[in-house]
Amino acid sequence: MTNVFNPADGTSPDILGEDLELRHVRSITMQEMGGSTYIYVGGEVDDGISVFELNSDGSLTNTANYTNGGVHNLDDILALEVGTTLGGTTYLFATGDNIDGLQVYQVGNDGSLTFFDFFADDGTMFMTDAEDITTAIIDGKLHVLSGGDESGISVFTVPCFAAGTLFATPQGLRG
Repeated sequence: MTNVFNPADGTSPDILGEDLELRHVRSITMQEMGGSTYIYVGGEVDDGISVFELNSDGSLTNTANYTNGGVHNLDDILALEVGTTLGGTTYLFATGDNIDGLQVYQVGNDGSLTFFDFFADDGTMFMTDAEDITTAIIDGKLHVLSGGDESGISVFTVPCFAAGTLFATPQGLRG
């Protein structure tokens, strides 16, 4: 094994001029899109996501950085996960300590993120201070599972492909 690349928080000496969201990295996930592999990194203290293209020599090219504010609810991000529907639509899901919900982005063929939806914890979910997230395709539907400090998990389903259609399943509701 050979170490080949080491981008750092702030302005990285390996990636000149880039202000990265890498302070206290808590989650890394990747996805192949359009013939390239993209790496999504969540920085808890930076409250953001940095996107990199993974090159064949192991180096990374920073393609975008998203920071907390406006539609980007990324405060104290702890978990990222990519999920793709059977129809081929790819989403990046994010959650964390102060997000208290599920942030959803649609992933473009170039690895870019477009805000899709935010599903806020309304007190019936287990999303306050959520720390982990995973996805699965079951019976042709994309399911998102997340949980953390509230001693439970919430399950979401992406039944169709328009903003506002993400909903919690009955198994995700507090009893």
